[in-house]
Order: sequence, then C-alpha cells, then structure tokens
Amino acid sequence: MLSEFAAEQWMTRYETLAKVNMTETSCDALRLEELEALEPGLFSELVLDYGPITGSDELKRQILAMYETGGPENITTAAGCVNASQHVMDELIEPEDSVMVFTPGYQQFAGYAASLGAQVTELPLDPANWQADLDALEEAAEHRGLDLLILNLPGNPTGTILTEEQLQRVIRIAETHDAWILCDEVYRGIGTVMPSVSDRYAKGIATGSLSKALACPGIRIGWV
Repeated sequence: MLSEFAAEQWMTRYETLAKVNMTETSCDALRLEELEALEPGLFSELVLDYGPITGSDELKRQILAMYETGGPENITTAAGCVNASQHVMDELIEPEDSVMVFTPGYQQFAGYAASLGAQVTELPLDPANWQADLDALEEAAEHRGLDLLILNLPGNPTGTILTEEQLQRVIRIAETHDAWILCDEVYRGIGTVMPSVSDRYAKGIATGSLSKALACPGIRIGWV
C-alpha cells in the first residue's frame, strides 16, 4: 500500500499561496523564449507528435554527453525522474528484498519500495554535517543482507554528497552482496560535480531529468 507523499501534499496545499517560497527544490525555471535564445530556431521546426517509442536518438546522445560510459541502448526515457526511479524499483524489487536508504531523503525511495513488499532499512544521516555513516551501512548489510541500495546524490533535502573514495566504498559494500545501486542524480551538475554511479559500478543505475540542474521541470523528461 502506498504511503501518503507528505512533502508533495504540503507543497500542493501551500506552494502557490506563499509570498516568499523557501521550499522550492528547482532552479528558477526557464521561459520558452529563454530556452530558444540558447538555440535559435529550436521550436520553429518542432513537430508535436509521439516521437520514437524508445525516445529520441538525439535526446539520448545529449543525455550520454553527461556520462563517461554507455550507449543509446543503455538509456530509457521517462516522464521525469520520479517516474524513472519508479520504473527501476518496479523492475528490481521483489517482496521481502532488503532495500536500504539514507534519511532524511526523498520520500519516494523508502515509501515506494515498502509498497512493493521490500524490507526497508532507513539509515540516518549525521545531522552535524548530513554525511552518510558507511560503517552503519556495512553493518546493516551484513546483518540483513542487501539487494538494493537507493541513493540520492546530491541529496534532497540535505545536499549530501559522496567523495570518490566514499562512493568506491559504497560500491564495494554493494559488490559484496551482489546488490544493485539506484542513484537519483537529479541534482548532479549543481555545485560539486560528482561521478555518476552508472560510470563506476556495473550494477549501478542512475536516474535524472531536466527539472533541477537544467531548470526545465515543465518539460517532464527524465531518464534511466
């Protein structure tokens, strides 16, 4: 059973009524005229049809430019990052699977995984600096097993990041248990540039979208 998505419900109730919005999770969104100014003529030849079933080849090439590895066959497009992450969880999670997430974090990860029957372990971030306790992750994985680790890097709402060394340790923990890593990288590109988990781990899956770092949430394009 799906739990209530408290953050989204709160924003639905209050976001449009606020005189000052201090809860926004996106950059100031671009207007169409601003987007076209970046590439004149962008919309003059745009045909609003269905497009290719598996996503535009040109779109996939542009997405791949943000990663070090992979080809068009490794990309699946979706209706935003939430939809992309949902598809991954639908595919990977079986009832009773051990899924681990860090909290506070985006509610979808723990809530949706639990709705699929997973045994979800929530590992608290250190409130002094919002860093992940990798010793706790390793201990929990040893005790409960690990099928899927879900990350959000940089983190929402904490801004948590991992250094290359920390990411490599996370990968070693996942490898020990032959586990998948799903990483919502929707904020990748803002501030510290982090490597993608999909470029570092064979069972690492990255999701992203145009909504945050690229300031086009209304276009509703995401990818796996």
